[in-house]
Amino acid sequence: MKKFFWIFMVLVLLFTLSACEKKPAKVARGFLEAMHNHDYETAKELTVESGHEILDMLASFSEGINEEDRRDSDTDFRIIKTVVKGDSAFVTYETWSKSEPDSVSTVEMPLVKENGDWKVDFSKDDLDK
Repeated sequence: MKKFFWIFMVLVLLFTLSACEKKPAKVARGFLEAMHNHDYETAKELTVESGHEILDMLASFSEGINEEDRRDSDTDFRIIKTVVKGDSAFVTYETWSKSEPDSVSTVEMPLVKENGDWKVDFSKDDLDK
């Protein structure tokens, strides 16, 4: 009976630890919300290092925006699909203007696993697309 108890406890512990890992969709949602709120420091925490430079540039551009305008963004988004292949993933989301709800665009966001954590693979090259 003791052996069963310890096996059960190890399985519970393993399940708990695996549930703590951030999933790609959760990271993508956090990144999109940070960008929506002009919270570039949080966005940087959720991106690969190559994306930090562009986020710093965006942060410097948004310094002149007052706090009310930062919160009053006209865009919204909804995550619709996540595909994971090993250490890379793609999160597909829809985005639209609240003033034009029929103007829906579908976007695919790449993520990679970096040091065991999912990160948005965001860089200057993505701005050219």
